[in-house]
Amino acid sequence: MEYLKTNAMTFVFPVPNMLLITGGAAAMSILLELLRPYKTNPRLIAAVDTTTKEKEVEQRLIKGENFIYWQSQNPVYFSIIFTVVPVIFLLIAVYMWTQMPWLSIEFFVIGLAMMIFYGGMRAVANREYVTVRFGIFGMRVLRIPIADIKEVNVHEFSALRDFGGMGIRFNGQMKAYFLRGSRGVKITTLNEKQYLIGSDHPEELNAVMKALLSVKTNIQIK
Repeated sequence: MEYLKTNAMTFVFPVPNMLLITGGAAAMSILLELLRPYKTNPRLIAAVDTTTKEKEVEQRLIKGENFIYWQSQNPVYFSIIFTVVPVIFLLIAVYMWTQMPWLSIEFFVIGLAMMIFYGGMRAVANREYVTVRFGIFGMRVLRIPIADIKEVNVHEFSALRDFGGMGIRFNGQMKAYFLRGSRGVKITTLNEKQYLIGSDHPEELNAVMKALLSVKTNIQIK
């Protein structure tokens, strides 16, 4: 109303005020989430019996069959970020080519580099190793020998409160790899290092890991 009363011919959008309001709201929401005590709700999680799966994997391993197990996390937001954003960078590179070729090349390289991460995260377990890979080319970011693992268990967490976000994270106690959710498998090695692999089906991944450890232990005893 004040703007209409002044009979001004132009309108200047209050960008600083909007940034202040939206930034303050975002900061407040993050602060409240960090202060909120995280409590698991077991009633929302259906019990999953993975005994059969664990025994099945053990039998395959004992028989000497080739074995590889993998899970993936590729949420929608991740696919959008590493498809839409790179395309925008490539379009900008084409548009700027005749005016600023060097800057255009930089945009082009950044766009291609971002596409490498398309495909999300994959956790892979076989007789020798458990690995975590990212992107369309399977870039390895973690590899733990099965022989170095002491124990595994299903672990619940708060992405924001415990790790400050998603992706590859470290909170001083354990290194985590996840793109969504609040559950995964925690791995403790013989030298007491801890790793967390986020999973949409943590009970199943945990059962496979336990089977691998069980067979490894039996072989060592023999």
